[in-house]
Amino acid sequence: MAAEKWIALNIGGSSLWVSGNILVVHVSSRKTQM
Repeated sequence: MAAEKWIALNIGGSSLWVSGNILVVHVSSRKTQM
């Protein structure tokens, strides 16, 4: 049970990290266009 919970937490954290990086890249590219 603990392993399943850890895996779910790991996957959730990874997707959150990826979307955070995409947001940073998106904002950075918009700043350079201005």
